[in-house]
Amino acid sequence: MKSAAQSGNIENLLKNTNPNQSKQIESVLSDPEKAKKLLQSPQAQALMKLLGGE
Repeated sequence: MKSAAQSGNIENLLKNTNPNQSKQIESVLSDPEKAKKLLQSPQAQALMKLLGGE
């Protein structure tokens, strides 16, 4: 999962989720405002820190 996220390969990341989750994720990622709001959440910040190794 970490390598898929770091490489930007969203298909590999989504293949392990159920179809409803995949649709929700794709919806957020295709809407810049939704994506911005999500990325500013404390949970997303913690995940990015974990994946980035900082």
